[in-house]
Amino acid sequence: MSSEPILSLAKLCHERKMRNKASYPNHGHNRSNVSIRIISVLVLVAWGAGLLASMSPAVALPIAEARHLLARTGFGLSRPDEIMALAEMSRDQAVDHLLRGLRSTPVTEPPDWVGDAMPARKVRKTWSKARKKAFNKTNRERWRLLQQWWAGEMLATPSPLTERLVLFWHNHFTTSFDGVKWIPYLYGQNDVFRRHAAGSFRDLLMAMVADPAMLFYLDGRRNRAKKPNENFARELLELFTMGEGKGYTERDIREAARALSGWSVDPATSKAVFRAKQHDRGQKEFLGQRGAFGAPQVVDVILDHDRPAQYMAETFYDAFIGGRRHAPTVNAAAKAFRQTDYSIHTLLRTLLVSPAFWDPETYGMQIKSPVDMVIGLARFTHWQGTTKVLVNRMNTMGQRLFRPPNVKGWPGGATWITTTSLASRNGFVYAMTRSWAAAARSGMGGINTMAANAVTAEMRALVTEPHRTPAETKAIVLAVPPVRDLAYEKLSPASYLTALFRDPAFQMK
Repeated sequence: MSSEPILSLAKLCHERKMRNKASYPNHGHNRSNVSIRIISVLVLVAWGAGLLASMSPAVALPIAEARHLLARTGFGLSRPDEIMALAEMSRDQAVDHLLRGLRSTPVTEPPDWVGDAMPARKVRKTWSKARKKAFNKTNRERWRLLQQWWAGEMLATPSPLTERLVLFWHNHFTTSFDGVKWIPYLYGQNDVFRRHAAGSFRDLLMAMVADPAMLFYLDGRRNRAKKPNENFARELLELFTMGEGKGYTERDIREAARALSGWSVDPATSKAVFRAKQHDRGQKEFLGQRGAFGAPQVVDVILDHDRPAQYMAETFYDAFIGGRRHAPTVNAAAKAFRQTDYSIHTLLRTLLVSPAFWDPETYGMQIKSPVDMVIGLARFTHWQGTTKVLVNRMNTMGQRLFRPPNVKGWPGGATWITTTSLASRNGFVYAMTRSWAAAARSGMGGINTMAANAVTAEMRALVTEPHRTPAETKAIVLAVPPVRDLAYEKLSPASYLTALFRDPAFQMK
């Protein structure tokens, strides 16, 4: 849908206003003029009622805009029914609809071992080499099972935006199987991200200070008054709140480390504990403020600074809009974020309703992550196979859930595309689209468990609905025009759809 209907409507309203002014100038208050005004009002009311009735198509989301919103807030590809559910909404209404649907709990049951306590260190010291090897093997198996559980949650959730935010926070407050080892801690952090996904950044930040996975990954549990460890303090400022080299000094890092000392993890409860005897109680000078700070005060002092709001607005802009940052949009988001005491909901909404987000120039500007490629297509086809297959594909493409490459997380963007990963990405798409009607016999490991009728349901809807034009089908599947010349009139509907999925443009969102 173009902007012409809206522009025409505005022009029509302006012309009507000008005619009214010309026809009914204020020449007194006689009964005749009053009657004319009353009649005019009634006519305009009736006209306005008809106008409002006819406005909904003009303000409703075109398919391309609905697809854009769902792709950026979900997994890069949405089913036709999800797109059409937004058809009668305006942009703001569609954004609010997605935000209202956010969840704080998963819909799939986690593995039954996520509440297990970690064996105490003094117990582990008594283990034989064989026992230690078995322990490490169990942890590795649980890591894979947790990956599969989360992939299953991404498939099942009625709120893709929830899991998109959980993945965002996983990449922001990075922890990894390599540094944590006890997999229930990684599940616990994942759960925290879901509960705080669009809540208070202040609360989320404090939760990360006392998060068992984080205390292990960045050595916070080893930070003691007599032997400070600066790892977490450095990343807290550099990666989590302010940006590298922006607004803080090396002394601020040292002082923050002192203030954050004393936190550890109780293996019996799998919860963070504060050990007062290991905390530095002295005066600290941090980001221009002075006091006998502890962890809560560190969070407060950081958020008293101007930089965190700006940094997080930039980070969210890059994640949900991308491309060259539009400074007024970033500044407006940062201002709203800080004015609402760091409401993530407000920050995200401000960006999603901004003209910058809806600018067609942003369509197809981002390269899909492996999660987008795999989960998006799996959701679209109502995947019935095991999530192990999907996880293996994501791993091969370069995104191993719960195991980012380093503390900076996955850099994303063009780094998703390498010779190896591109072959894997294309291979997955080709295997899924080799024959929609015979997907169960496609030959890809695990796909043979898919129900062919479920796989073809969306495809049948796309290619057989009488009101669906080739342009609409293309708008549902692709963010930008296909790279290849796809002549619809020379292809069967199924072949055309397959060609859209296999086009290089499908790699973008």
